[in-house]
Amino acid sequence: MKRILLIAVLAFSCLFSMAQQPKKAHGNGQRPNFEKFLADRVNFVTGVMQLSPADSVKFVPVYKEMIKEKGELMFKRPMQMLRPDQQYPDSVYTRAAESEIAFNLEDAKIEMKYLKKFQSFLTPKQVFDWIQAEKMFIGSFMHRGPQHGKPHEHKK
Repeated sequence: MKRILLIAVLAFSCLFSMAQQPKKAHGNGQRPNFEKFLADRVNFVTGVMQLSPADSVKFVPVYKEMIKEKGELMFKRPMQMLRPDQQYPDSVYTRAAESEIAFNLEDAKIEMKYLKKFQSFLTPKQVFDWIQAEKMFIGSFMHRGPQHGKPHEHKK
């Protein structure tokens, strides 16, 4: 679980930093940005969940709100990069570890808040499918980068 959260954090940090940089031509299109990432993520997750149009109308706005709130948390997070080829005092390692755990707790609190919102209009199976779709998205993103597969390729 910690590994998944770490991957999610890294994926979000990369995407948010890319969204803040000016767009440059990249291959045959523009550099990925947050809006495209959000649209791709929504399409992927709703595709895996196989939501009906009526359920999608309820789910998507709340889901986007959650992703944006999690993104804001990332922007507030102090980035502390420790180089593996250097040695640091124990206090630096301790602070970095505590900071990472504190961030993960805040991120989990956001997910719990939205879990309750999702439970108010999704079935328990759909909520479970949302959690699985999130894991699949992170895995897909980490394996293929921002140009991950189409939602229909990931249906059950």
